[in-house]
Amino acid sequence: MSQSPRPWPALVLVEGMPGSGKSTTAQWLAHELERQGCPARWVYEQQSPHPVLGGAPAPRRSWKEHLGHRLAGWARFADAVRTSDAATVLDSTFLQTSVFATLRHGLDPATILTYVERVADLVRPLDPALVYFAEPDPEPAFRRICEARGMAWTLLHITANDGAAWARARGASGFDGLLAYWREHSALCDAAVGRARLRALTLERTADWPARRRAIAEFVGLTWAPSTPASDADLTRYVGRYRSESGRSIELSLHDGMLVAERLLWWGNRLLSRAPGVFEAESWPLTLTFEADPSRAVARFRLDGPDLPGIRHRGVYEKRD
Repeated sequence: MSQSPRPWPALVLVEGMPGSGKSTTAQWLAHELERQGCPARWVYEQQSPHPVLGGAPAPRRSWKEHLGHRLAGWARFADAVRTSDAATVLDSTFLQTSVFATLRHGLDPATILTYVERVADLVRPLDPALVYFAEPDPEPAFRRICEARGMAWTLLHITANDGAAWARARGASGFDGLLAYWREHSALCDAAVGRARLRALTLERTADWPARRRAIAEFVGLTWAPSTPASDADLTRYVGRYRSESGRSIELSLHDGMLVAERLLWWGNRLLSRAPGVFEAESWPLTLTFEADPSRAVARFRLDGPDLPGIRHRGVYEKRD
């Protein structure tokens, strides 16, 4: 890793409620580290194989076996980070995945907190920086994310919650049951931050995004400056409908001066310009690389990225209009 009078952490843990901005922040932070001379990688929460979680479900024959398997994964991950020249920005794995995968399956909160402490013990020698988006009132926050991500996403989570051991033990169901889960989940994460004994920056919604990003940059030892993304002179050339060989369609349009992809993942995924003809989907580890025809008109884009659960969008999309 690059040497600096203000060394960057080898590991940054980014945590918070769904919709709090974790993935957007982790993506931004990895690019900002790179921009300031520190090699960095962003580990998206659902990518597979995952450097902590692996590529297959952990065994669940007993909680002892399950948690032991997970702790072994964390130990291997910590060893890999220790020997890497790049900083690792880990998205949603330390708290959200740890709590979600145990609380929903019926593990008691006291044991969950002890497990998180053991994970913290494994990564503490790396002196990681924990960025935590606190949510004092999780119910309206979760309602907002359901509205933003749509009915299909919300119904999927209601169905999963209704079938979970957590819901059965409490007689909880439907949307109210889902809200109750996230209230308990959020309170448990708040407690875990204090129990972990890692250096942590806790951020709440009272500050705007520029203020929060400035606080994060200073916390991890970066020089703060509002970043200016690489820009294309004419974004309108990318606007249109694109279709893959499998028949999947994606429409690109302009909103508030930014290129937006409809029906890529959620409605209205913003695209971040990284270089001429190269964009990333905001909050997702997906890259769109555009190609031109002999007349230099945009003809297609190639969508690349890691394996993600239930997402099979990779490939070439030809422009149709």
